[in-house]
Amino acid sequence: MAVALLLCCPEVLAGFAQAFFEILARPWIVFWSGVLVYFVLWRVVFSARLWGSWLPTFIHELNHAVVAILTLHRIRDFHASYRRGGHVKYVGGEGNWLITIAPYIVPTCSLICGGSRMFFEEQSWFLFVFGIALGFDVICVWRECHREQTDLKELGFLFSLITIPLINLIVLSSIFLWMKGGMDDLAAFMQSLLNGSASRLSNVIGLFYSAF
Repeated sequence: MAVALLLCCPEVLAGFAQAFFEILARPWIVFWSGVLVYFVLWRVVFSARLWGSWLPTFIHELNHAVVAILTLHRIRDFHASYRRGGHVKYVGGEGNWLITIAPYIVPTCSLICGGSRMFFEEQSWFLFVFGIALGFDVICVWRECHREQTDLKELGFLFSLITIPLINLIVLSSIFLWMKGGMDDLAAFMQSLLNGSASRLSNVIGLFYSAF
C-alpha cells in the first residue's frame, strides 16, 4: 500500500491542489464557514477537558468496529469512555492493518453527510453542516496522530507517515471533487491515480531489467 501511494504521489498532490482551489470559489463560502466555525468552537470550547472526549472516542472505535465487521470479524466488546479512551475487541482472526488504520483515514461524519446529500442538498444549511462535519473529522485525525498512539506503533511510524497523509489527501480530494462535479470528476481523479501508478511502476520495472 505504501509503495502504491508513493507511486501516485504526484497525482495525489496535484489532484488535491486542484480540487481545493476549485472549491474555494464564492459559492462554497457557506461550506468553509462551517469548517471555520467548528475549528473556532473546538479551540475555544471543545478542547477543554470539561467536555471530555466521548464522541471522538466513539467515532474512533466505531471505525475500528465497522472495518472489523467488513473484514469478517465478530465484535465481542465495544467501549468508549468520557475521558479514558476506548477499545474494540473482536474475534475471527488476529485482525489486519485496515482495522488498525481505519480511524485515521475514514472521515465518518463527512461520509454520513455525503450520503444524505440527495435528501438535503437543496436546504440552505446543508453545506454549513457538511463543513462542520469535515472540520470535526479533520480535528479528530489531527489529535489522534501522535507518538504515544498505540495504533500507530502497531502500524509502524514509517508506514503511518507515508499512508495516513496521502490517503487523507485522496479522501479530501474525493470529497471536494464529488461535491463540486459529482461522480464524473471523482472517477477522473481516481483514473489519474491508477494511470500515474501504472506508469511509474512500468518505468521502475524497465529500469530494473535494463540494469541486468
